[in-house]
Amino acid sequence: RKDKYKVGDVLKFSCRQRLTRVGPDSVQCYHFGWSPNFPTCKGELRSCGTPPQLPSGEVKKTNKENYEHNQLVEYVCNPGFLMKGPNIIQCVDGEWTKLPVCIEGTTCGDIPALEYGYVVESSAPPYHHGDSVEFSCRETFTLIGHRSITCAGGMWTQLPQCVATNELKKCKLSQLFDYEVVEFGHNTNISYKCKGRSEHKHSICINGRWDPEIACTKLQMQPCPPPPQIPNAQDMTTTVNYQDGEKISVLCQENYVIQDAEEIVCKGGRWQSVPRCVEKIPCSQPPHIEHGIMKASGSSEERKETFNRRLYAHGTKLSYICEDGFRISGEDWIMCYMGKWSSPPQCVGKCGPPPPIDNGDITSFPLPAYAPGSSVEYRCQAFYELQGNRNVICSNGQWSEPPKCLGKYFNVLMDNGKISVVNTMFCYL
Repeated sequence: RKDKYKVGDVLKFSCRQRLTRVGPDSVQCYHFGWSPNFPTCKGELRSCGTPPQLPSGEVKKTNKENYEHNQLVEYVCNPGFLMKGPNIIQCVDGEWTKLPVCIEGTTCGDIPALEYGYVVESSAPPYHHGDSVEFSCRETFTLIGHRSITCAGGMWTQLPQCVATNELKKCKLSQLFDYEVVEFGHNTNISYKCKGRSEHKHSICINGRWDPEIACTKLQMQPCPPPPQIPNAQDMTTTVNYQDGEKISVLCQENYVIQDAEEIVCKGGRWQSVPRCVEKIPCSQPPHIEHGIMKASGSSEERKETFNRRLYAHGTKLSYICEDGFRISGEDWIMCYMGKWSSPPQCVGKCGPPPPIDNGDITSFPLPAYAPGSSVEYRCQAFYELQGNRNVICSNGQWSEPPKCLGKYFNVLMDNGKISVVNTMFCYL
């Protein structure tokens, strides 16, 4: 025991003889205190019945009718659903620890392009949580990494690479062969033994890198205590320890939103990247946009209530419409996020017919109105020369500066009845 502990410190527990621990065997110090709760020691313990059903999920293996203290049951979510919380529950003195939650996974966007590669197999969009896409590389290229990517929580997992086969890097070894450097080609498997040990280790050369890294120092991977109960997050009570690299997805309670990473990670015997669940902050009145009004929906009473409301809940989405003669530039909606509205759109004006010019006209049939960004071209009549940009563009309800048509004047030389044009000049008429 110590007088003071710092964030990240871990305490381990054990019970005296003939007593059994009820609760975690270790706890960790966080910015909000020790978690999970300390265990107790008991003499007689109860068993559990059939594990509870998980909405939108199921038990991974066959159920039994009776489970002893500390026995585990693993769950999986249905296809398209994402698990929040530990995937394992435990029988603790006659009661099951809390179930995880299966939420509908966010869909992913378009399949990312793989340079020098192509899609071999894929489902049709939209792409739901758990959907996979398989890639292959063109001839003369070799695929490096996982052959498929998966939609997970609205994001695609990491793409593989297609590397030119003749540019693949070799792997080098020196410590195993009396410091003589030996090279191995891509995809070469090797087997080796460490000094003083009988077991064989294996590694494969992947484009200049050994996987796993060749090493003879045995790393002692410390397990992590059971995951913490983060304030204002879903109940994650369990007494199960987790191995290095394992992750748990966190879900905040209603009216709270997660900040920082959505997953906690077991690393070096401690939980890392622990997020906070902060209370959702409402927004005040939405911003006004010039030449636009808030789009109303529902009955007149609902419209009245919407416009008179002073506060809008976190996550509220509102839409705009523009006055006649104007159109929305960009998305037509804004969203309230933690007390602030997203950037509002703009109402950009349409243009009327292009301005007339002396001794010239537009090359296309005139329209009563033109959308922002539209352009028209001018041309001059015979014996007139166009000066300026022949194209004008509609922007914010105004046309850009039109060109001018200048008249041509000629200096003529008379010689023995012959007429010659000496030079040409332009002037405004």
